[in-house]
Amino acid sequence: MKLFYKISYYTTAILILVSCAHPINPGGGPKDKKAPVLLTSVPENGSPNFINDRFTLEFDEFVELKDAQNQIMISPPLKKHPEYKTKGKSIQILFKEDLKENTTYSVYFGDAIVDITEGNPLSNFTYIFSTGAYVDSLSLQGTVFNAFDLQGVENCFVMLYKDDNDTITLDSMPYLVRPYYLSKTDDKGRFRFNGLGNYDYLMFAINDMNASLTYDQPSEQIAFIDSLVKPEYIPKPLADTTLSDSIPPSVPDSLVEVIDTADIRKAKFFDDGIRKYKMFLFAEKDKTLKLLSSKIIRDNTLRFVFNLPADKLSISPLNIPDRDIWYHSVHSPGFDTITWYYKTPDFDTLNVLIKQGADTLEYLNIRLRKQFGRARKNKNEKAKKIAYDKIPAAKALLPGQMPQIEFHQPIEGIDLDSAVLISGEDTIISPEYRFMDSLRMLLEFKIDNTEDNRYTFLIPDSLIYDWNALTNDEIIINYSTKNLSDYGQVSLKINNPDKQDIIIQLLDKNSDVIDSDVVMGDTTLVYKYLDAEKFRFKAIFDLNGNGKWDVGDYATKTQAEKVSYFEKEIEVRANWEIEEEWELTPPE
Repeated sequence: MKLFYKISYYTTAILILVSCAHPINPGGGPKDKKAPVLLTSVPENGSPNFINDRFTLEFDEFVELKDAQNQIMISPPLKKHPEYKTKGKSIQILFKEDLKENTTYSVYFGDAIVDITEGNPLSNFTYIFSTGAYVDSLSLQGTVFNAFDLQGVENCFVMLYKDDNDTITLDSMPYLVRPYYLSKTDDKGRFRFNGLGNYDYLMFAINDMNASLTYDQPSEQIAFIDSLVKPEYIPKPLADTTLSDSIPPSVPDSLVEVIDTADIRKAKFFDDGIRKYKMFLFAEKDKTLKLLSSKIIRDNTLRFVFNLPADKLSISPLNIPDRDIWYHSVHSPGFDTITWYYKTPDFDTLNVLIKQGADTLEYLNIRLRKQFGRARKNKNEKAKKIAYDKIPAAKALLPGQMPQIEFHQPIEGIDLDSAVLISGEDTIISPEYRFMDSLRMLLEFKIDNTEDNRYTFLIPDSLIYDWNALTNDEIIINYSTKNLSDYGQVSLKINNPDKQDIIIQLLDKNSDVIDSDVVMGDTTLVYKYLDAEKFRFKAIFDLNGNGKWDVGDYATKTQAEKVSYFEKEIEVRANWEIEEEWELTPPE
């Protein structure tokens, strides 16, 4: 019995200690939505002559650090991560290396400081100090956008470089050295620097894939400002003296202005008094041809994908003796994808040599079929049949559009004399058809395309066979058309005062390109037979006139081609005609 009481006593004591160690709000009452308030900092925020190896922040409530390694940014960057300690209502940062002399440091906390009850962050708080006699007080701010779709880029490093290296030119620094100042974008792509000196800086941004803080991977996305940037001074807002009654008496007078300023700016990321830079992120075009993948995408189909056009490559099978044609090679419009359609092989592995001129690019061993060992064939397994896709796959036929079937392999024989087309109440024996390509893989039927109609194709089995001697199962395919009144129409008047090449794209709700046109002056584009959905217009300012969007090049200080979006979504409604006008000048 005594043992039971001792166990109960110690258990109760432990529970009390645990509950005291992690205080929480009592139940009931409104939810706490206020961020922690900084009461004191030691040394004081903005102090010169910093000689300590640490600083401490005191808040009005219990706090903790969330995702400190990713949220907290220190400029100039340190070689070693500091040690972060939290205790009750205080946070301490302990440096693990000697700091530079006569240097202003800024510690940007992002959303790392949160209260422990509701996780409310103290957003964008920065602690600044100087190891010299004065504190640099200039600032820079801006946004990093994806150059292709203008979306803000999160977690992108923004870097500042000073021209202070005797052996490395300023433009080469992003390749070779870590930045002098460092910031990181938030979820909207925004960034800012505080505590900067009065110098001209090279500003560079990167999606750093290997945490090197240098541009050392060709696939890393980058952004840059063409000219050097100069930070600016942000005037301090006038303190609101009416707030003084609400400031706790424990707060020293020297911090009253800091609290007032924070209250005025707490809802804003940017300061309106200085310039907001815009940076556009892109991945430079790789100048070295590479094979990205080679794989069997389906039965008897091998696909090679390259990073650049491969029209001058040779791809040769090495272990196949001279024989009749056993594969056909088809390239994509951009020549970066090559597809082989091949006859069922009597070998398991294909050896392929890929050469660029006299140089060997790749030597591949490609397994063409599975190894089944001694496993017996399933007696109930059905014989393979011709595979195909219906076009369009799901949507109704547009006015004037003909139904199509795309086969997965070249067709050698076809006889549709006994095939049937049912069109409404009419039945047509042996419907008209034609192949749309030289390999006889895309079959198109001729129909009388009328609105609000149904079409059914019945193709008995074994009327079609491909070059692997596979035949078709019975094919039953249904198509339909809609009433013309089910569609909407949009007319877009383009004003192009500079008479430059501009690619106008119509995008659906998934940002897929529905239609694309190149305009070189003022014109009106008419989009007929649109479904009742939401659409957007995108413009690409095609400087080199090659009909596509091109990335930039840092070495030549060439930015990615600019893009712009029409100011609003277009909501198409059935049987409606919409007219819009777009004044197109290159964006900033």
